[in-house]
Amino acid sequence: MRTYFTLLFLIVSTTLLTQEEAVIIFIDNSISINRASTLSGELSKVLDESSEVGFLVLGNSSQDGLPNYELHSLDEEGLQNDLNSLCLKDNQSPRPQEIVRILSELLYNEKLVAIKDNEPEQVGDIQIHFFFHISTFVQKKIVKEVVEILIADLKLIEGKTNVVIHLDYLNEKEHYNEYIDSIKLLSKNIKINSY
Repeated sequence: MRTYFTLLFLIVSTTLLTQEEAVIIFIDNSISINRASTLSGELSKVLDESSEVGFLVLGNSSQDGLPNYELHSLDEEGLQNDLNSLCLKDNQSPRPQEIVRILSELLYNEKLVAIKDNEPEQVGDIQIHFFFHISTFVQKKIVKEVVEILIADLKLIEGKTNVVIHLDYLNEKEHYNEYIDSIKLLSKNIKINSY
């Protein structure tokens, strides 16, 4: 019996230690295409700091009413080398509802969120990185129309979910700065990085 409990303890502790935070990276480069090398550099930093558990999603506007995006696993061989060409793709900006749909389906399909007692339940730690041009971010109200809806609809837990928003923000404008400052007060788990 003692051997059984020892074996059970080792299995449980090994499972807990090997669980890594899943990283989801969503990119909207519809306006940032002329700064593809800068975007690629920022993406490379995020990939260097991330585990290889997760996905990179290159957003695009829907086609024939269906979500239209490109999906890459973070452990995909050569992903770092392909960042420049990925960032040069001339995509159209998806609507906020499309982004929510894409990310919700991805989180469910990858079992990062599961249904339990008819309610969504977060299964593991999740870090979501969003890459937007500042004007798209502000005009499409990404925090209110995407981030807050994802958190509420999927019942993502504050201590287990971190959101980092990377903004292509070359020319500072006061009204953008005020908007960013108002978001920083929302949650300690939503961080904004301008580049």
